[in-house]
Amino acid sequence: MLEQKKVVVDDQHAKVIMQASGDTANPVDFEVIRGNDPDRRPDHLGTVVKPFRNKVGEWFSRLDSAVSKRFPQLEMQADAGQVLQVGGSSTISSQVPAPGYRTLYNEDYVFNPSKNKYEKKLTANPTVPSSYSCGPITSAFIPEKQKVYLAEFVFVDRGDGCELQLYDITQPELRIPVVAIKGVQPSSARSFRYP
Repeated sequence: MLEQKKVVVDDQHAKVIMQASGDTANPVDFEVIRGNDPDRRPDHLGTVVKPFRNKVGEWFSRLDSAVSKRFPQLEMQADAGQVLQVGGSSTISSQVPAPGYRTLYNEDYVFNPSKNKYEKKLTANPTVPSSYSCGPITSAFIPEKQKVYLAEFVFVDRGDGCELQLYDITQPELRIPVVAIKGVQPSSARSFRYP
């Protein structure tokens, strides 16, 4: 099974954990821009998918991680005292029933004379492409050494909106919101899906 790299907090660095939560299980792409990096382009860290909570779902989550490199969470080491900008976005492309159709398939029962019985027959309805996108949302903060932070991409309003929230979780039982950097994006931001 493909495992995501685990990060340990040390004397000079902080640990940042990126997760998805909320109303849906859509994949979330995370990226960062490090304050001390002369290359200001975002560094794509990977894709996170909220894990399933039952036994079959756990098996599927492990298979999904191995096949598509999607993980329940991502972890990274961050330089203390340097601005870290975390970004997250979720985009899904799919097919939906064309206008005038309610489902992707019609289910009909057709009489089969050779078997002298009715059999179920599925017929595909016309479809149109559809995409869902929420974000990108970015938040910036200055990590402190020996601290653990959570960047949580939260789906809200049954998936119609999303938020990126940053917490100090050095003490796991506490979720302390991280203070935004003056003049930079807030440490908690919200976006709405489109179209």
